[in-house]
Amino acid sequence: METFTNSIPHFKLSLEHILKRHFGEFNPNLRNFRGRMSIYPARVDPSLKPGHLAGRCAKIGRETALLMVPFGYHLQEVESNQPGFDHTYLRAVIDWKELLVDLTLPQYFWWMRNGFVGGRDELRQIVRRHCLSGARLDPALEDISPNRDPDEIFNTIWGGTSVPRSEAV
Repeated sequence: METFTNSIPHFKLSLEHILKRHFGEFNPNLRNFRGRMSIYPARVDPSLKPGHLAGRCAKIGRETALLMVPFGYHLQEVESNQPGFDHTYLRAVIDWKELLVDLTLPQYFWWMRNGFVGGRDELRQIVRRHCLSGARLDPALEDISPNRDPDEIFNTIWGGTSVPRSEAV
């Protein structure tokens, strides 16, 4: 699962490449996302709405993991381990650093246009800022924490209760 030969910038460049040129090669039902998703806000197709990503996290994650293998990256599928709540994201180790990859993050934070690639603490800060801002919460997040506790939301979806869904692809 660990990839030490490539850098984080190369990882992001490779990810952008597969999103723009190859997405949907393994799962033809995802071809309509090709060229529309990005990890950079300015590169996301304006017609792609957060609702388009809802319920597709496992399929999008699996497609991403498979497409990154030829670039030398082996991503692990991880899912929340909360009864009644299902979310899948990816985990990689690049340059000895853990990276979380969640291309469907905008389904929870509608102000976000782009997928997420970064450290666990960085994602925790995004959740915290959103919860403390008073902005509207996605109904799934309200179910997790009606009192908007950012730590409870983060830990339920991306934190310590998450479990590997599969070995690294």
